[in-house]
Amino acid sequence: MFNKCFMLISTNPDLFKDSKEKINQFAELQKILYEINIDNINQTFHYLIDNQIINNDNDILHLIKIIFYGCEIRPLQIALYAHLCSLIHLSSKNTKYHQLSKFKEILKKYLFDHLISYNLTLLLYELMNDDFIDFQEINDTFIKMYDIKPNYKRMKNVLFFFAPELITNSK
Repeated sequence: MFNKCFMLISTNPDLFKDSKEKINQFAELQKILYEINIDNINQTFHYLIDNQIINNDNDILHLIKIIFYGCEIRPLQIALYAHLCSLIHLSSKNTKYHQLSKFKEILKKYLFDHLISYNLTLLLYELMNDDFIDFQEINDTFIKMYDIKPNYKRMKNVLFFFAPELITNSK
């Protein structure tokens, strides 16, 4: 399915200034990520870290954009994308993969900045279920975001997914 209709996602023109090889690496990574399933999640994770595709913050951001787009086109795999994010974060604690050390920070910032769609809110919920981020951090971030710039659609999705946690933690 994805072989015939392939699109490399990038809004940053400097992302691949280094080489054609880097473009090919990300193209292959994108293909692999869009074919993620329960049987190949570990292979996908090892492909990502063993091939040292991610070398800087721009690479991390590009990986995150690929994951986000995967959540939009493969919504039934969102829990797997969340688990993959947790695996990446856990591996970043290993000095061998120091280039991934900012993954969690960049993911959280980008996710909260772009949290409009139902699928990305579901990704945030699954990240919480996978212990990537805790509810209190989510709640604190949303309170700050709402104070700065209220957004009805964003808040509707947050209430839809996090109502039980909001009720439990408000007591």
